[in-house]
Formats: sequence, structure tokens, C-alpha cells
Amino acid sequence: MERRIDIDVPYPVEHTVEVLADLGNYPRWITGVSESTSLDDDRWAVVLSARIGPFTRSKKLIMRMTKARAGDGVTIDCIRDEGPGHGQWHVHYSVQPSDDGSSVSAVLRYDGRWWVPDQLGRVLEGVITSARTGLVAELNRRAVR
Repeated sequence: MERRIDIDVPYPVEHTVEVLADLGNYPRWITGVSESTSLDDDRWAVVLSARIGPFTRSKKLIMRMTKARAGDGVTIDCIRDEGPGHGQWHVHYSVQPSDDGSSVSAVLRYDGRWWVPDQLGRVLEGVITSARTGLVAELNRRAVR
């Protein structure tokens, strides 16, 4: 499964990257992330949760986060870091300056065997819709500080 999401936000690259690279606050603005705990400088225990019919399914992942400069922008990669035998989860963000703030492109990839497009695709679309709103809300909240 691969899904690309693009959004423009009215904040500069540095401010936007600060929010996207702060995995500890993902539960605040992404409904599909119920927990995120720092393990060390660049690894996080992240719990994904979703309600499917009457059931709630959770999955704990160990994710490694890296940032790098890319021209005038920044890339952020969050990659599952649990060794062989596990499905790959990878979120790649590219944040570039735009005339009105930043342009964010996120590519989510999962190659595990448990992807069921009919059920999980609907759940993912709901999470993406709320994350778009949540990202802007989190950027606004941090700008007020």
C-alpha cells in the first residue's frame, strides 16, 4: 500500500518541521496514533489504533526518525526499525517553502500482509482527513505559545 498526501500550510518550513518531527505529540493531532513514547534519541514506540466495526485493533511499532536538509526544505523519514520478518512501515515527509508558508508532501508505505483495502482503506482515509485538520490545528496551537 502506498498513499501520498499533499497539504499547504501557512507556516514556514522550520515551524512545520518542528511539528512533524515531534513524534511525541502525534497522538494530539493524528487520530490513528494513540501513543508515542521516546526510546532514545531517534527511536520511538508508536501505537497505531483503529476502530473497525465493533472492534478496536492496535499495533505497536518501533520507529526510527531521521531529518535531513533538502535544498531549501527538509525531509523527515519515520521507518519501522524492528528487523527482518516485520512488514515495513515508512512515512516520508518533504517540507518545502511556498509563497504562503510550506508545502508538505507525505508518502505512507506499508508492505505487510495484513492490509485489507476495503476495510483498512476507509479507516486510513478517515485518519488522513482528520490529520490534515489536526496538523493545521497543532501548528496554530504552537504558534500561540
